[in-house]
Amino acid sequence: MEGLAFWLASEAITNSRKENGITYGVVSRQANATGEDELQSSVAWKIGQVMGKDARTMFIFSSWGYDTPQTASIFVFGSEMGRLPLILESLETRFGTRLKRASGPQSGWSGSLLAWENNDEQSLWDVLKEASTFTPTPGPHSSIPASLPPPRPPGSRTIYEILAEARARLHRLSPSEAYNESQHPDVLLVDIRPEAQRNEEGTIPGAWIIERNLLQWRFDPQSRARLDVADSYDRRIIVFCSRGSTSSLAAASLLDLGLSNATDIDGGFVAWKQAGLPTVPGAQSSSPLRELADLELEPPAADKTDLEDPCARCDHTGDNAIIHGAPLGVDLNRHVVHRDERGRPYTIRSLVLG
Repeated sequence: MEGLAFWLASEAITNSRKENGITYGVVSRQANATGEDELQSSVAWKIGQVMGKDARTMFIFSSWGYDTPQTASIFVFGSEMGRLPLILESLETRFGTRLKRASGPQSGWSGSLLAWENNDEQSLWDVLKEASTFTPTPGPHSSIPASLPPPRPPGSRTIYEILAEARARLHRLSPSEAYNESQHPDVLLVDIRPEAQRNEEGTIPGAWIIERNLLQWRFDPQSRARLDVADSYDRRIIVFCSRGSTSSLAAASLLDLGLSNATDIDGGFVAWKQAGLPTVPGAQSSSPLRELADLELEPPAADKTDLEDPCARCDHTGDNAIIHGAPLGVDLNRHVVHRDERGRPYTIRSLVLG
């Protein structure tokens, strides 16, 4: 095994590429699964020896068996493990439910990829290139960690496990399926991306713009801040974000509210656009509708006689509250009286499609 490990390490270094000062590569082979964990660790150690302790490296070792369909073991290693979250996000985006987490060596990240295909190796190269060329946005929280994550507390779950559990509850839609469903007037297509992302990427014409932080408040039929259209637990709600990860968590949160027909778009806005479906450029998608930063979201105090209008402290243009959560052409000029669980009146702006 020592000779094989040395040969694989040499091949990996010879075929490696370099971006942004980071050397990256893919070791890929077909082999029996027996002993692969040990071989992966040995290859990682030898690459580290040859490259030197100061080298910035990222590698993926993939090996798949002879069974059909083939399952590949995936081992991510290198000195740039601070970029592991970027790599895992990219792997998950490309492979979805085919990617499975596994316990493995402590020197890297180990998992498996179901139904290995010939073009998957190129996808692994693309994952490493994307992670190596990523440059953090300047800011106080933008630095990439330089070390492996700390040990997990008992009972904790990683974001990748939480995401997988969320998706297990959803019947996700392809962009074309979402498009077909969105043509029905009772189906709500909801864009949860922040404004800066919408301006950069564009959006989908007719989509409701409800950013992630207000999603549950707007769609819970029991919420005082709900939209008028949030009048049924059977409402079909299709959520999308940029690439389809945050939207899965968001859709699962709607399931938790009892909205059993909530789901999201596999691949998000990026996949929608790549499918050639209708989009609006970012410069045209900017909306004057703004988030209610000071919206009263907490339940009313027991001693309150009248509940505050959640829109009473919003910015106004004339008599119209500027509110986030509806397409352009919404009439915000009308008040509707609602009552709380004790029958006490309060008012919110009614959202009427115009």
